[in-house]
Amino acid sequence: MKSITDINQQINNVQTAIAALKSMNGTVQSVMIAGSKPVIRIARNNHCARLLAQGKASFIHVGHDGSGRFRQGVFELHGCRITWSESLH
Repeated sequence: MKSITDINQQINNVQTAIAALKSMNGTVQSVMIAGSKPVIRIARNNHCARLLAQGKASFIHVGHDGSGRFRQGVFELHGCRITWSESLH
């Protein structure tokens, strides 16, 4: 079980990460606090492409669902895991 201190720290990390994402013109789609790192899902943007090119982000999952093929990218920011999905047509 997490302590209140741990949860408060994770909430602070989320707030800091969201502010940074907004400064990068990021669009936050959802936030989940579970496990040791909060997960923030964003809409793909040019910042994601730059981080991929710099080796600071990577694709962790490639799959297929009812909408077609997709891949999921990830990078770390202020103690949070930032993810996004891309359709592969």
